[in-house]
Amino acid sequence: MRFLKYINILSVDVVLASLAISYMLAFVHNLDMHWSVYTALAVMVWLIYTFDHLMDAKSIGANVTSDRHRFHQQYFKQIIYYWSVLLIASAFVLLPHLPHRTILFGVLGSVFVIVHFVFVKLLGSKLSVWIQKEFGVALVFTLGVFIGPLSYLKSFDDALLLDFIRLFLVAFFNLIMYSLFDLGIDRAQNQTSLTRYLGEKNTRFFLIGLDSLFLLTCVFNQFNSSFFFFFFVLLFYNGMVFLKLGGKTQQYFRLVGDSILIGAVLVPFI
Repeated sequence: MRFLKYINILSVDVVLASLAISYMLAFVHNLDMHWSVYTALAVMVWLIYTFDHLMDAKSIGANVTSDRHRFHQQYFKQIIYYWSVLLIASAFVLLPHLPHRTILFGVLGSVFVIVHFVFVKLLGSKLSVWIQKEFGVALVFTLGVFIGPLSYLKSFDDALLLDFIRLFLVAFFNLIMYSLFDLGIDRAQNQTSLTRYLGEKNTRFFLIGLDSLFLLTCVFNQFNSSFFFFFFVLLFYNGMVFLKLGGKTQQYFRLVGDSILIGAVLVPFI
């Protein structure tokens, strides 16, 4: 359990989930992506998420109450060192192997990431309906996972577009669900979140709205293996929210939820 805790703190679970989902999408849509694309995805996801956690740890200061932010505060200098080494090394090692279209899409995605972090920095601890961190993070994650598959497409694929929408809705739901669980922590650390802005009751209604949007994508009848995976994960997240799991039970289910995302790598073999 302690090992899984640090897997979550260091965002290794998010990296594994992004790789698994990207591989699944490539398999479902018959895309033969180069190993460098997967490696670049893993590196970029870890760099982005770790940078976000370092920013939070720096801004929270002495008000820290979460294990993740406490860890990033305690090992701030060491993490910055490894973060910088990985960034420089990956640029030299991976860029020569990446397809030109993937690099172009990656640069465009990087612009969005920079804009996202600028808005988050400007927002600080303010609660605003116009800028929601969960929305930006969900979009960054979805764009990152899809950069590889999109760069390999030779023509427009409406099925892949539907998968993009579905993954975004699942990621958005996931982030809002966790902010709902961490409402007390966010208030103590004075961190912005959609749940803090809407309140617990309205957040649950908002999650129902996301469910409805997801079900709306079913109308298009694109029932491939990726659809069933996204549906299963969202169904599990719904159970966590609407059963109002709390305490240690909530922590165990969060670990199971992360494991389901990592288990996406098994989907192509079913």
